[in-house]
Amino acid sequence: MSTGPGTMGLSLWGFLAVWTPMMAAMMLPALAPLTSTYLRSIRAVRSSRVRAIRTTALVGGYLLTWIGFGVLGGSWWC
Repeated sequence: MSTGPGTMGLSLWGFLAVWTPMMAAMMLPALAPLTSTYLRSIRAVRSSRVRAIRTTALVGGYLLTWIGFGVLGGSWWC
């Protein structure tokens, strides 16, 4: 991927290195109410390991979706 206006003049990896923390800082607070509700809904699951894996999958999937959007958006301009 060459640099372009949508990538702030950065390569794909540079763009993702900037995009990911920025997106996480802006979008994770929006995920907090959903995560709280989700944790209450899986409270009946006895295993704390299973709850941790499910919560990590929820947050990780959310972040991966936004990172994927960054890849698509960054490559659109090239």
